[in-house]
Amino acid sequence: MFCQQKNSYLQTVHGQVNPRLLNRCIVRARKQKLEDILDVSPGLNRLASHQPSIPTENDFDPTKRTLPFGRSGIPILRRDLQQPDVIMVLRTLSTMNDLLKNPEKAYEAIRLRVQDRLITVIPREEQFVRERCCLSYQLLSAYADGKRAMVANPDIVQLFLRLIKDEKPEVRLKAAHCLERISSFWMTADGLVEAGFIKPLMDRIGVDEPEVSSVHLYTLAHLMYGNGKYIGMEAGAFDLMVRLLDALDLEVRKGALRCLMLMTSTDLGKQMAAKCNLLVILARILHEDESLYVDAASVLIYCTMLVQAKAASAKMKMIPTRLVRLCKNHLNPDLQLFCLKALTNISEHPDVRQLMKKKHLGRLKRIPVSTDLLKKHKNILLRVVTWDPSDLVCTFGNQD
Repeated sequence: MFCQQKNSYLQTVHGQVNPRLLNRCIVRARKQKLEDILDVSPGLNRLASHQPSIPTENDFDPTKRTLPFGRSGIPILRRDLQQPDVIMVLRTLSTMNDLLKNPEKAYEAIRLRVQDRLITVIPREEQFVRERCCLSYQLLSAYADGKRAMVANPDIVQLFLRLIKDEKPEVRLKAAHCLERISSFWMTADGLVEAGFIKPLMDRIGVDEPEVSSVHLYTLAHLMYGNGKYIGMEAGAFDLMVRLLDALDLEVRKGALRCLMLMTSTDLGKQMAAKCNLLVILARILHEDESLYVDAASVLIYCTMLVQAKAASAKMKMIPTRLVRLCKNHLNPDLQLFCLKALTNISEHPDVRQLMKKKHLGRLKRIPVSTDLLKKHKNILLRVVTWDPSDLVCTFGNQD
């Protein structure tokens, strides 16, 4: 390939002529005004093309090009995983990871049980081998069949219990991402809960880097959708999440709030929240970083369902005032919904209802709502706030 602008072809044919002289003659003959500073560079630099021209057919689709090895690619790579040469194994894993991004190749690899073959590759001492194996598992876990195949193998389950304790943080991070993806499917999440992953993940949260701990918190949130929340509370997950609310990393705090929301949805979690005065901590968070408001308000909904929590919120005047102000944020419908529900809960207390009716009733009526669901909960809140106990007495008197 010769670049016409640099006169590469003429310089090759007329090698006896000085390239600089040849370029100047051609520029003067063409009466070109544009001069390139690279014309005075050595020949090797001029021949290094930065904009190659590779002609292709008009109907060529690069996404459907023929892959190396054809249909036998995955079986060959599966066999090469057992090569003694570590360089060969690294290249095999890199090629396989490129192929696994194709769903057809990924399902073929799952059918050929590549996930089982990787078990024998990970024990190598090389860090990059373990990293790329974790990446292979992460690509396979993008599909439901891949998740089920990995959880169904007890050796792979035990392998991940070892990988989250690996000496290298890069390996631990990739293993954490893979576990988070596996736990996102409720069927495989049950398998991880039965395998006892909740307690080991809790133990790693205070040890690993914040980036790894935040991923483990999202995994715990997936595992706590059912019986996992009770297993976690028995293991001390509630107290751990409350301590993490004072962490410096924002993602760690968000993950802790998400786990607290799931645990406070149970009666035991509500009682534990009342004992540790979680309302005070949530009220503080609602005045801090804006990205935490949605998660904090979701926890506040469940924490204000008990009678003692309503009485405690009545003594904290800043909670209803702050929630009313956050309800005006029409750009965040989720935050509006959670704040409306929390206000409805605490407004059932007479003192809070009187405060809302006296100071915030006009603001509540002017809350902008954009969906039918928000309009419904706004009307419920207004009925609770404007409800008068004397109406109930009059109703019973008329019936008599």
